[in-house]
Amino acid sequence: MIYPYILAILAVLFWSANVVVGNALVGILTPWQIAFFRWGIACLLCLPFAWKRMVIEWSEMKKHLCWLISTAIIGITISNTLAYYASETVKAIDLSLIGVTGPIFLILCSKIAGDIALSKQQILGLLCTLVGLFIVILHGRMENLKAFHFAIGDLWMLGMAFTFGFYSFLMTKRPDHLSQNSILSWLLCLGFLGTIPPFIHETLQHPLVLGDNVTPTVSLIMLYMGIFNSLLAYLFWNLALEKGGPVRIGMLYYIMPIFSAIEAHFFLNEQLYSSQLYGGIIILMGIYLVNRQRSTTA
Repeated sequence: MIYPYILAILAVLFWSANVVVGNALVGILTPWQIAFFRWGIACLLCLPFAWKRMVIEWSEMKKHLCWLISTAIIGITISNTLAYYASETVKAIDLSLIGVTGPIFLILCSKIAGDIALSKQQILGLLCTLVGLFIVILHGRMENLKAFHFAIGDLWMLGMAFTFGFYSFLMTKRPDHLSQNSILSWLLCLGFLGTIPPFIHETLQHPLVLGDNVTPTVSLIMLYMGIFNSLLAYLFWNLALEKGGPVRIGMLYYIMPIFSAIEAHFFLNEQLYSSQLYGGIIILMGIYLVNRQRSTTA
């Protein structure tokens, strides 16, 4: 039973580093250039190991082509690219506040579809997690909400949260008889193809220059994003959703601010606050309440 939780926590850990490494690319590469290289690297890494299985299962995969294309465009092509647009104009507090609402959209989609039935304890756990999340983001000071201004970047981030939640919901509907590795490989390839037209458009306006926006540091960052933030994180998250269900696994997404705070402290020398510790404890309490009692169908 602990296996899906370990996978989900690893996925969230990899995604939390996206805040650190992604910000390093803002102003150097455009959002679609980041997406193109990120998913392109992920495709190049997975295809040598997965193409045989992809070919074998293609006859069955064609029967679910609509689901496959929709999931790839929403979860791979669009979702994270919206976050890159948001990071150009939105402050960190806004990004954190809006970005981690993805699991709420996942739970809402699953509830509307009739896939889950939440107990009172699970609802209490969800509310507890949200309280802890606000404490972490606001550093325990409600007056920090005064700094929150709803701008176009907030809409980009809200779109990212919704598309990620909807992507996670679609993954719970994946065909059971198809292998997870084959599905992920097709999603990566189709999602990468979706980045090509906007990548060409933005590159014509902002050409890539060797030594300027194509440096060894940028190359290493993109390699990390391709391996950990893309290939491994999505594989682990999809497997966790399959084994653990949308409610219990979706709640683990809320530990991302804890990981991000720790990584920012070590890599960006940002200060850690006691409120982040207290908020983190409350978040973990909420996750425990949600997972202690299983819902009827999740």
